[in-house]
Amino acid sequence: TKLEAESAVIAAGATVVNTAGGEDLLIPKTTTNPSGAIVAEAAGYAESDAVFGQVTLGAYKYGNLIQVSSELASDSQFDIMSYVSDLAGRGVARVMGADFSNGSGSSKPKGIAQAATSGGTSASATTITAANIFEVWSTMPSQYRTADTKWLMSPSAEKLIRLLVDSNGQYIWQPGLQAGTPANLVGYDVFTDSNLDAATSGKRAVVFSHMPSFFVRLAGGLQLATSTDYAFNADLVTIRATMRGDSDVVDTNGILCLTQA
Repeated sequence: TKLEAESAVIAAGATVVNTAGGEDLLIPKTTTNPSGAIVAEAAGYAESDAVFGQVTLGAYKYGNLIQVSSELASDSQFDIMSYVSDLAGRGVARVMGADFSNGSGSSKPKGIAQAATSGGTSASATTITAANIFEVWSTMPSQYRTADTKWLMSPSAEKLIRLLVDSNGQYIWQPGLQAGTPANLVGYDVFTDSNLDAATSGKRAVVFSHMPSFFVRLAGGLQLATSTDYAFNADLVTIRATMRGDSDVVDTNGILCLTQA
């Protein structure tokens, strides 16, 4: 739950694979789909083989240490250790979630924005038009435009898109009708992600993704440990939080982005 709260990618519905250990996890994918054809009576079938590949998901380790005095741990009127442990877990989840969104894939997870294929270019470096949004939408193959397909965008991009109208003068952005309900953009839920880049030249501030096509691997879940020995000479209690995981796109056909000019 901490990771979902800190990661828009997971909240939007990425495929999450939980494993006990951190050994490499090989995910098969189809790079070329087979085709079919009409077969005449008594004629032979034409061969059309699929081409397969694979994505390897590892287990990058994220962690932090938080220390409190033994006096605070002993004398606090409420459960300070649970509170600090929660802070430690959120801190780890926050940085991991940032990489799931925008990680480079070099010595860290590949984030959804960096894994996306460009589905169009914005009108200028710092503007986005309604036509740009519809271009990305129309570039997505129809079989990937399902209820599981979502928009993810930076706050900067959201600011630009909220006032856009279509050719009939209708706003293409529709706010959620209830608290906690995602906004809607041309029929698809919107998740604002502060880990995505601002709308500036060459950046990817808007992602349109069939979320099951993006995989997040979590190895072992959040691990919390407490030690009174680590900083014994200073009489401190140390809380350590650890989480391991990785992410990458499995089907590139289902993840597009708008590239800023």
